Amino acid sequence: EYTSGNTVLKHLLKWRRQYGPVYTFTFPMVRFVFIQKPEWLEHIQKTNFDNYIKGPEFAKIFSETLGLGIFGVDGELWKTQRKNTSRIFSANAFRGIITKSINEHNAAFQKIVKEKNGTPFLLSDHLHKLAMDTFIKMIF
Repeated sequence: EYTSGNTVLKHLLKWRRQYGPVYTFTFPMVRFVFIQKPEWLEHIQKTNFDNYIKGPEFAKIFSETLGLGIFGVDGELWKTQRKNTSRIFSANAFRGIITKSINEHNAAFQKIVKEKNGTPFLLSDHLHKLAMDTFIKMIF
């Protein structure tokens, strides 16, 4: 049942309490595995990455959206993409870009809050814009 108060985050938190730090969710044609333990994520994403491939089915489903970027490939192509993107996501570059982007959006956000004058609005729209603008600045 869907009501305006239900959000994906609420469901994820509910399932975390119900099933623990690891659980799966099946969406048509794909299964998602949620892992919420930092040391397990490090094992999968860094320490033992080669053992956790996305595979051809993932590529088939998401290739139109993800292309051959770091989020859509495995193996040597992933390693090449990782090397290319690691320069973009260095700690200093990351901090500088995010700080600048937040400062730029802060003034605009304060203006929106004043204009709304207590009227409810979707904060997620503004956070999404901040995230997208920041990401684009990091890439270009």
